Amino acid sequence: MKFTSLLSVVLVFTLSAANAEKEPAVLQFFPAPRIFPPEYRIRAELLLSRTSHEIILRTKEPNWIASYPERTRGVVDYNGLPQGRYDAIINDNDVKSGDKTFRIDLTRPGAEFHYEGTSVTDESIDDLPADGYVRSIDGDD
Repeated sequence: MKFTSLLSVVLVFTLSAANAEKEPAVLQFFPAPRIFPPEYRIRAELLLSRTSHEIILRTKEPNWIASYPERTRGVVDYNGLPQGRYDAIINDNDVKSGDKTFRIDLTRPGAEFHYEGTSVTDESIDDLPADGYVRSIDGDD
């Protein structure tokens, strides 16, 4: 009986881990209109899946993040390739590991997309809320 319970727990954990994808990524900020609230356009290159996505973030507070041609290299963790509208939280601080890192957390019911990589700001950003929109980019762009 204990073996069956242990096997069930291992199976559930394995299936949960199998649904999450992790891969290296490069994000590059692109020129964006100077409007309020601030809007940021970012090209996300997912290196293993060889896909490109445009992430548009419209912050809910005035806060300078980064601009063209700033790049950050890191890792994405997601349960499905991103597409559509998301709630976003942006951080660029040293809270998690002692080294300053840039993080974007995009969430909505049934979908999550997280990025963590090299810092893009001189200032610290803590839990900056934003509206996010993600679309795939064809290879011809």
